[in-house]
Amino acid sequence: MKLAQCAVLEDKKALKQHRKRYPAAYERVIVKGTQFWRYISDAPATLYGEFLQQELEHAFWGSFSAAEGALLVHVEKRSEQGEDCWYMASFHPQLEQEHIGTLNDLMPYFRYALHHATHIQVTDETFLHGLSAKEKAKTVVMAAPVYDSDERYELQRRRTSPMIWLGLGALGLGSALMLALMLWPTPMPEPTQAPVATLTPRQAYEQGWQNKVVASDALLSARNVLIEAKFMPNEMVLGPLSLQNQSLKAQVSKSTVTRVMERVWLQSNPNLAEHYHSSTGKLNVLFSFPPPWQPAPIAGYLVSVIDGVERLGGAVNMTEISKIDNVVITTLKVNFTSLDIGLITVLAELFSAPHVAINRLDMKANEEQVALSFEVDIQGEMNER
Repeated sequence: MKLAQCAVLEDKKALKQHRKRYPAAYERVIVKGTQFWRYISDAPATLYGEFLQQELEHAFWGSFSAAEGALLVHVEKRSEQGEDCWYMASFHPQLEQEHIGTLNDLMPYFRYALHHATHIQVTDETFLHGLSAKEKAKTVVMAAPVYDSDERYELQRRRTSPMIWLGLGALGLGSALMLALMLWPTPMPEPTQAPVATLTPRQAYEQGWQNKVVASDALLSARNVLIEAKFMPNEMVLGPLSLQNQSLKAQVSKSTVTRVMERVWLQSNPNLAEHYHSSTGKLNVLFSFPPPWQPAPIAGYLVSVIDGVERLGGAVNMTEISKIDNVVITTLKVNFTSLDIGLITVLAELFSAPHVAINRLDMKANEEQVALSFEVDIQGEMNER
């Protein structure tokens, strides 16, 4: 099973921009409320997370409200793709992320979600061995969902006129079928099912790599947003920045600002206006996919990075060390409780190597200082310092 890449876009303008920047042979767009979820791939792929979303809406979210902070992690063993192949996804309540690979590959993505999950469901008891007592207490073992290549969840080659699907969770089964008939007036031939191939550790990591962002790009873009936000009217306040689904998101509070003031600000700040949605007050900066991952034996860089972060006043924790094609990949969590905005440029330069990609980023400004936390993958390992 191959998964598609997903971008969550706030409106049709953002969807149009994303299609222009990232053309794809295979595409499916699903409308969820006011958002457009665009799934893309270079080959046929499965929207397995969307399938699970439907299952959960009937079996799980009916009992637990999203307002209560419910967070569920689904863990499924995919033995048909390899003895050590697993699928993991998190829902809060919408699909947050999904990946396929070995547990060593997946845990860096889901360690945070597992720790904060209110519910964990697994299809194989062997997964329990790696959980803490607290995590086991909120885990249930269940049978794997039955999936029969439902056409609604299979990504097919994009047509000349792209299809946009309404969120299936908002429709009854009959409405969904009627919509499918409207969008598909003529029968489509059954796709030829390619033999299922076992993902190698490298293939699994490469798949996850495409969901990351070049570290220096993310840091500099976040800095630029904070600088541009200083020119906002006093009635507009930029909320915390968060990197999600290869886009930097933030909410702008503007309850007392007039439309005239907002329009004047947008006209005088075209760089930020391109990413700002006045109807919702949401900011959404999209990033390009990182260049293809290439293994390279890097010596000394990791130590230099840690030294540089500590000299700037930050703290570094190594959360994961893995090895692919004889190359060591170290996952670092970097945290600054207070960092001068001007030093973000220095930090970005420190992480500007092509073999460094960022997994997650959170940033909050306070006057000229920022609180910053992010997680990066770096090729290289620790030697004696």
